[in-house]
Amino acid sequence: MALYITWTDTNNAEDGYNVYVRDTPMTWPSDVPTPVFTNPDTVEYTADVDETVDQYVIVTALKGAAEVAGQEFHFAPGSGGGGGDDFTNAQVGDEIGGGIYAGTITYADAREFHLVFGKQGSEATGLQWGNYGTTTGAADPDDGKANQDLILASFDNGDSDAFYHCRDYVDGAGNDDYYMPAKNELAKVDVLLDMSHAEFSTALSEYRWASTEDSSSFSQVRRFSDGNAISTSKNGNDFANLRVRPVRRVAV
Repeated sequence: MALYITWTDTNNAEDGYNVYVRDTPMTWPSDVPTPVFTNPDTVEYTADVDETVDQYVIVTALKGAAEVAGQEFHFAPGSGGGGGDDFTNAQVGDEIGGGIYAGTITYADAREFHLVFGKQGSEATGLQWGNYGTTTGAADPDDGKANQDLILASFDNGDSDAFYHCRDYVDGAGNDDYYMPAKNELAKVDVLLDMSHAEFSTALSEYRWASTEDSSSFSQVRRFSDGNAISTSKNGNDFANLRVRPVRRVAV
């Protein structure tokens, strides 16, 4: 069996990477085995391991021959590479949970989640929010999943393409629990933009949909270039290049 491991090079300062894998916990740099993989260019590795037991992974960055930083991950059986990921030491910008980690968010009802945005390839362009002229009540500023579930369960008139795209997106780790972020969840992308993350570097001047409805005809969108958040027509006619970026969440 195999475990597919991939990570993101966010600053191009590394000279390479070491990857350590074993089925018991380890601590870098004091307690690690021989690296199973060393490479100056590739940011992915497939480990031949037993997927039916927990696997622990450490990826370290090299400067010359010296290891200068390490990130630990935990993959649990049946997690699909996402639900079993250990967010304990995760840093904003890390590739974890099938996408890019944006930190935590606390909803108004005190629920707290880790947020993981889909990578660049998860985006779609030119899709409608849908239900133009209908007040759906999908107006939660925090809980995008609740908004999406409401739309697709009770207001499916066949034109909610942006919601369907998010619902149907499956990442490279097999996670299929994505949804359209609510406006406050979408705002969490700003920290990734501030660090010029490689997975958030395309079409920054275009607006992205939020699942938070404003009225029967308008919903929230956000521009990545400057964080400008406005209300626009649900049918997307105001901006021909409107995009949508799926997100998933893991309870803290």
